[in-house]
Amino acid sequence: MGIVIVPWEDRFAGDFKDISVAWLEEFDLLEPIDLEMLDNPHRDILEPGGQIFFALEGDAVLGTCGMQPVEPGVYEVIKLGVRPEYRGRGAGKLLLESCLDWAGAQKARKVVLYSNSRLQSALRLYRRCGFTPIPYVPGHYAVSDIQMEQTL
Repeated sequence: MGIVIVPWEDRFAGDFKDISVAWLEEFDLLEPIDLEMLDNPHRDILEPGGQIFFALEGDAVLGTCGMQPVEPGVYEVIKLGVRPEYRGRGAGKLLLESCLDWAGAQKARKVVLYSNSRLQSALRLYRRCGFTPIPYVPGHYAVSDIQMEQTL
């Protein structure tokens, strides 16, 4: 039984929030804007035209990652997280690749992300998947200090 990636289903709403809050708290990065988004994924991500993916292995939800529309043709990678007990097995890479494939299918021209320099594993993954750092412009997250993008 391998890891499969599936799109949003309402039954995963609790997992989306739990996984995201856990890693944000682990790195002391949780902000009110995160909780607002996690409590309102339909309003803030899905209804505007985004998507949220989940990595599953059997009935276990290993991780999650979303794509939030920023402007026409541009999406932001949001809330990439994998439960600690499942890290190192490739779920994060599969999630990120699914997000990029999905953005391509939406005819996106660019994908952006905001991160924090404490998230070294995530930053290595982003680079391996084709993201390049760009000059940081403060955005909606007070704790972010890194900005990356990938042209599709």
